[in-house]
Amino acid sequence: MNANQLLAFRTVLFNFLLVAFIGLSLRWITLSPVVGVNYRHIVHAHSHMAFLGWVFGSLFLAISAYYVPDSKRAFYEKIFWAFQLAVCGMLFTFPFQGYAIGSIIFSTLHTALAYFFIVRFWSESKTVSNDPGLKYIRTGLLFYVLSTIGPFMLGYVSSKGLQGSDLYNLSLYFYLHFQYNGWFSFTVYGLFISWLYQINPANLKYTEKYFFWLMAIALIPQYSLSTLWADPPSWVFVVGILSSLIQVFAAIHFIRRLLMLTDWTIKIVWWTKLLWGVSAFSFLIKIVLQLISSFPFGVELVSSNHHLIIAYLHLVFLGFISSFILGWFVQNRWLRSDRWSVQLGIILFLLGFILTEAILLLPLISTFGPYTFLLLMSAVPLATGILFLFVGGLKDYTKDSTTFSSSMEAGE
Repeated sequence: MNANQLLAFRTVLFNFLLVAFIGLSLRWITLSPVVGVNYRHIVHAHSHMAFLGWVFGSLFLAISAYYVPDSKRAFYEKIFWAFQLAVCGMLFTFPFQGYAIGSIIFSTLHTALAYFFIVRFWSESKTVSNDPGLKYIRTGLLFYVLSTIGPFMLGYVSSKGLQGSDLYNLSLYFYLHFQYNGWFSFTVYGLFISWLYQINPANLKYTEKYFFWLMAIALIPQYSLSTLWADPPSWVFVVGILSSLIQVFAAIHFIRRLLMLTDWTIKIVWWTKLLWGVSAFSFLIKIVLQLISSFPFGVELVSSNHHLIIAYLHLVFLGFISSFILGWFVQNRWLRSDRWSVQLGIILFLLGFILTEAILLLPLISTFGPYTFLLLMSAVPLATGILFLFVGGLKDYTKDSTTFSSSMEAGE
C-alpha cells in the first residue's frame, strides 16, 4: 500500500465510522426526538454515507488496488477524492434539506463520476482478463449503472407529487435491489474468487463457472421479489420463486465445489476466517430469506412487520458486505489483525451486528416494552467497534502492508 492508498483507506474507514455514529443518532432520535431535527433527512444522510462513503469507496479501493496497473493508477487516485468531495457534500446537505437542490447536485455528481470511472476501468482492466473474478466485477459495475435508473425515477416521480406512491416505492426498491444484490454482491463474489484464483487457478474455473451464470441470470427477474407487496399477477410470484431457486442451486453448487478445493483455508488469517465466516453465513441466510419471501405467506409476513425489512437490509449490509470488506482489508494487511485495537474492534462490530439483528427480530416473539431502547444499546458496541477499527487503521502500514495479489505469500 502506498501513501495515497493509505490515506484513502483511512478515509473510507472514517466514512464507516460516520455511518455508525449517524445510525446511533437515529436510534437516539427515535427514543427521544430532538426539536428541529428531521428524522427522514438524517436517514437519507445515513444511507448515502453507507452506500457511497463506505461500501462504494471500499470496493473502489479494492478494485483499483488489484485490477489496475500501477502505471495507470494516478487517475483512480484523483477520482477517488472527487468521489469524496461528492460524499462530503451529501453529508452536509442531506441532514438539513433532505432531497433538495444541494443534495441532488452532489448525488448526481457522484453518479456521473461513477459512470466515468466504469468506462475507464472497463478499458484498462483488460490486462488481467485471465482472472475469473474480473467478470464478476464488470457485471457488478453494469448492475450499478442499471441501479441508477431508480434515483432518476424517484426524482421524476417526486416532481409529479407522487411521493409514497407505488411507483415511488417500486423505483426505490429497484435501486436497492441492483445495489445490494447486483453491484455490492457481485463485486464481493469477484474479489473472493480473484483471491482464490491466486491460490488454485487450475481448478477454480470448474468451481465458479456455473455460479456466475446462474447468479447473473437470476438477478434481473429476482427484482420481482421487490414488487410482490403491490399484489401483482400470479406469474410474477412464479418468476420470483424460480429466480430464487436458481440462486439457491447456484450457491449450493458453488459451496460444494469450493469444499472440494484443498489448502485454501490455511491461507486465511484467523480474524479473516471469522469475518468471512460471518459474511458467508449471512449470505446463506440472505438467499434463504429471499426464497421464503417469494411465496405469498412470506410476503404477508414481511408486509406486516416492517422491522423485518430493516433486519434484512442490515443483514446484507453489515453481515454479508461489510464483514467481507473488513476481512479483505485484514487479509491484505491493510488492517493489521495483530493489533489489539483491531481485534477488539472486530469483536465489538460483530457483537453489535448480532445484537441488532436479534433485537430487530424480537417483536416476532415478544411484545417486550423497551424495544427502541434496546436498539439504541445494540448500536453502541457496533459504533465502538468501528471506532477501534478506525484507530487500528491509523498506524502507518506503508512499509509492511501487502497488495491483494501478494497477500497469499504472507500466508504461506
